[in-house]
Amino acid sequence: MRVDTFAVSPDNTHIVTGSSDGYVRLWNLGSTDKAVNERQIAPSIAPIGAVVYALDSSYILCACDGVLYTLDKNSLA
Repeated sequence: MRVDTFAVSPDNTHIVTGSSDGYVRLWNLGSTDKAVNERQIAPSIAPIGAVVYALDSSYILCACDGVLYTLDKNSLA
């Protein structure tokens, strides 16, 4: 896994990463444990090109293989 992109949540409690393996992972900044949760976006293992939080942290946008996906933050938490 290679992290290609990341974003810090507006409340500074989480980081979301997009990786070369097509996964979006949510990390808790208050912990050294593994990712809180992960979700494969691209079944063809296309890399995640960009991730960004909504200003209210309610959802995450990610771009992969020319498609923009909206993820509910709670589906990754």
